[in-house]
Amino acid sequence: MTRGKRIILSDGRSCIWVWVVSFLGIALLSLSGCLIDPYENFKEIMNSEVEHSVDTDAQHTFRANPADIRTLPNGNLEYRYVGKNFRGICKYIFEVDKTTRKVIAWRYDGEDMDKACFVNP
Repeated sequence: MTRGKRIILSDGRSCIWVWVVSFLGIALLSLSGCLIDPYENFKEIMNSEVEHSVDTDAQHTFRANPADIRTLPNGNLEYRYVGKNFRGICKYIFEVDKTTRKVIAWRYDGEDMDKACFVNP
C-alpha cells in the first residue's frame, strides 16, 4: 500500500489542518442557525415591520390579508391578523399611524402565543 505525498503549505503547516479547521468552521456556522428560537425569530421579524408603510408590499407575508381593520380612539388604525398552523392560532396586531400609514407598533393577542406564533430560522 502506498501513501500519497503530504502537501506542505508555504508556512510549514500540513494541508490537513486547513481542511479540519475549515470543516469545523462550516459545522459551527451550520449549527448556529439551530440555536435561534423560532418564537424569538417571529418577534424579530415583527419588529422589522415597524416604521414600514402598511400600503407597500410587506417585507414578509405576515401582512398579506388582515382579518379586521379598526379605528382606535387615538385615531390610528389597528390591523388584526390571524394565522393558523399545527401549533395553534397566532393572532397579532399592527397599529398603523393614520396620516403616515406606517406601522408604529405591534403586539400579539391571546395566551400561548410563544407556541403558536413562530417562524423557523
